[in-house]
Amino acid sequence: MKDAVCLLHLGNTWLAAYQGRLRPVEAYPRLARPAWVIEDFGNAPAGQIRLPGKIAHAPALIERKVRNDGLVDGESRVLVHRQRKEIAGMQALYTAVPLAQWQQVSAWAATQKDHCLVLPLAALAAAGLQRGEGRVLRHGRQMIFFADTHEGYIYAAVTAYGDSLDDLIIAARSLGDQAHRDCGHGRGVSISWCPLSCAQLENEAEIILAFRAEDDCPVELCPLAPLDVDGHNTHSALPFLLEHCSPSMCANPLPEKIAATAERLLPLSLAIASVMALGLFFLGGYATLQAGHETNNLSQLQQTIQQREASSRQLSLQTPPAEYPDYLHFVETLGAMDAAYNPARILSILKRASGNDARILRVRLDKKEGSEQPSLVVDGVLRVGVEPTALARFLFSLKTAGYTVTALDPAEGTQSGGFSYRLLKAPSSASGEKEAT
Repeated sequence: MKDAVCLLHLGNTWLAAYQGRLRPVEAYPRLARPAWVIEDFGNAPAGQIRLPGKIAHAPALIERKVRNDGLVDGESRVLVHRQRKEIAGMQALYTAVPLAQWQQVSAWAATQKDHCLVLPLAALAAAGLQRGEGRVLRHGRQMIFFADTHEGYIYAAVTAYGDSLDDLIIAARSLGDQAHRDCGHGRGVSISWCPLSCAQLENEAEIILAFRAEDDCPVELCPLAPLDVDGHNTHSALPFLLEHCSPSMCANPLPEKIAATAERLLPLSLAIASVMALGLFFLGGYATLQAGHETNNLSQLQQTIQQREASSRQLSLQTPPAEYPDYLHFVETLGAMDAAYNPARILSILKRASGNDARILRVRLDKKEGSEQPSLVVDGVLRVGVEPTALARFLFSLKTAGYTVTALDPAEGTQSGGFSYRLLKAPSSASGEKEAT
């Protein structure tokens, strides 16, 4: 959230971090801008737990477990920060908040004019961690360790006896011993050390060395930002931690989370909308150019159609010349002759008709006196050993092709096996064969 203030309600202390300054504020203040509230709910019990059952039943199962163990007295509100399914059930990182404390904090956050996101301290310790990563969150004397390993979640917390460097070193050594027992050696967990307020980096380095003396995992100091505390320059991991936080991790009701997420994504949404609007603008321009081009093509096509229609009307009004009927008769006669007496066509018909029974000796075009249509004279002979009925099949095939067959010398064809026939095709048959062809 842009221009948000960060409130730290840890223990009974209220601190406000804003624009690089950390100042104490009154309890449950009235906020004039969006805020992140880091809340420990009066040191409410937190930790990780493994339970049988479904993930959806995690809050109820955890509440019954912590009540049976005596961690809470009376009714409580269980906040589940992380959870994952396992073969034997589930594992969760939680904070069990006493119901009275929860109602007081949630009612105060709901009355704020702007977004007021309540972030439990345990959720802040685990914010943004991936598998194989861990974090130590230190606030004053309190140190919280959380790691997300392949075997499961690991959570540990210690509180130093005092604010002196020796007490902090002893507490860090104890926390490192717990982390070493839980993580073990060689599991590849990289740990980041995140102090909420660090006055001297040299002292923080000694505390980290004390933690590493017991834990074999690599530990690195996270990026720190300068912070002014009562006129003293200190360093803080708050900006680094808040960069990894999202409204979905907070303890607020779902509508408040959705509203905060929408406002957080507003700049990105505006950028995406601007890019889409620019794309639509260029796409509209391109579509306009294409439409203009298609309109020009349509106009040219309409002009061409109109010109051809005008030419067609002019041709329909013209009178054909006097020689046109003679030309048409000549063309039709030529077409009919081609269909009836085309050499390639008639030879193909004779070849199919004769087959292996007869041998064609001669084919000639002949025209009788007084007849307008010529005819074909076919001379042939039956092959040796062929039955006389083969000649009947030959004649039937020619008649089927549309020719009128007239024997020129039937007697000679019957006695010696030789034959001679005149083939004449009527104009109607020739025209029909031409159309079929």
